Amino acid sequence: MSTTTIYLERDPSGQRLLAVRLIGEHDEQRWTAPDDATPDVAVRQAAEWIRSQIDESGGSVGLLCLDPRGAVCSWIDIPERTEAMIRASVRQAQPGAWGEWAKPPNKDAQSIPGIVESLVPPMGATYEPVSARAESSTKRAAVLAMGDLPVRVLIDALDELRVPVQRIATLWHVMATAWDPAAEFVPSDDVLTTTPAAMDTAVVMIEPGSRVQWAWSDGGSLLAAGSARIEPTALVDDADARSFGVGRLATDWLAWSAQLGRAPRRVLCLITDGEGTDEGLGAFGRAIGQIWPEASVDLVRVDDPISATFARLQERTAGGKPRRKLSEHDQIESLANRPGRTHRGMFRWVAAAVLIAAVGLAVLGSKLRAAGADAKKQIAGIKSETGQLILASLGAEADPVYPELTLQSKLDEARQKVNETSSLRPTYPVLEAVDNISFIVSSIDGVNLTRLTIAQDVCNIELEGDDTESVELAPEIIKSAMRGFIDWGDGTISKRGPKTVISILGYWSENQPEPGS
Repeated sequence: MSTTTIYLERDPSGQRLLAVRLIGEHDEQRWTAPDDATPDVAVRQAAEWIRSQIDESGGSVGLLCLDPRGAVCSWIDIPERTEAMIRASVRQAQPGAWGEWAKPPNKDAQSIPGIVESLVPPMGATYEPVSARAESSTKRAAVLAMGDLPVRVLIDALDELRVPVQRIATLWHVMATAWDPAAEFVPSDDVLTTTPAAMDTAVVMIEPGSRVQWAWSDGGSLLAAGSARIEPTALVDDADARSFGVGRLATDWLAWSAQLGRAPRRVLCLITDGEGTDEGLGAFGRAIGQIWPEASVDLVRVDDPISATFARLQERTAGGKPRRKLSEHDQIESLANRPGRTHRGMFRWVAAAVLIAAVGLAVLGSKLRAAGADAKKQIAGIKSETGQLILASLGAEADPVYPELTLQSKLDEARQKVNETSSLRPTYPVLEAVDNISFIVSSIDGVNLTRLTIAQDVCNIELEGDDTESVELAPEIIKSAMRGFIDWGDGTISKRGPKTVISILGYWSENQPEPGS
């Protein structure tokens, strides 16, 4: 499938489409806007004509090229190299911010045909940084400003007709890439061709009507560009007109050279066949060589400089690869990344998804509201039934207005009574303990009970005997007999005259002391 280049010709302001040139690899077609067509109708007709031509050739639009009408290249001080910052800086820049030799875009008036520099219209303009690859420590940058209203409308119309555009650039970008020898691709297996040395190149195109377009390039990438107009007699025999035209070109180049810190060392002039005379063209070339003595100057006559430029850009190697190709930076990013039919379709799907989600949430909210109303009805019914049951159970004691409060009061009284009962200390079988202790001690030979003390939590007995061994065995006998009833300790043995005395301390089984106490 072949690719086609579209070249747009507009009026001097850049806001009205005049003609479209569809340049293929082997032929060229031209469409001219009707005189009675309005700007929007002309753009629509142009899009339909492009679609018909693309359908016949079976190709695609590889490049949409804009003429330099309504465009200006200048430099400006900017804090950051972004599109938004460039736009803000251009709109708010004071005259001094454009540099001493720079031509600031006119932000308040439409472009006027016939003046030397095309002015930027107040709206519908695109601002692009030039030579985005170059890293600079300064905050001054070269920018392109161009009117693009009909271009945007045409891109949208082509998108509606399902004609995608792969790349968008200006004639200045194409001139820099097509005619800079250092931009040529040389296959690795081509041993007979060598890549020319890279040096800054200036391409000058003299269109019919003696309008001059020039572009500086570095390896095919655009550095700076501009437009001028010279007198037709400058290419014939008018020395004054020739000096003025060349002098104006030199003034622009000197200003850009001072800003960029570099200058072209190769100058190539493309002149439309039929413009001027051979002697006049020779004098024009010598004049450029005199004002730019360190650069080589070549003059080339062609039938149509624009067609020759695109033909050179479309040249291919023996292997079928493009000999010259625009880099990623040599295009108008804001137009190339313009949202199209695919983006609008995505937005519609997102909007539909959001709408469906909103409807689902609305349905869910309605169901939750209905469920809440049903729950409230059930709660009211349960309260009513509860009140009737309380009134039926408590009778006259219940408050007829707030029976629940009466029931709550009754429950609080019952809980208080239970708490009072549970707070009483437990009683222990003291008499049974006394009988058991007396019986057990009486069964031990040689041991007598001398003291028995029973308190609420503890018990204490004191035994005495003549035989120390019998006294020492008494605690074990008492422990074994009263296990689970009173937990006795080992006892403390002492002497009281000839008698051996032992004091044993015990706790009721449910009031055991904490370990270590």
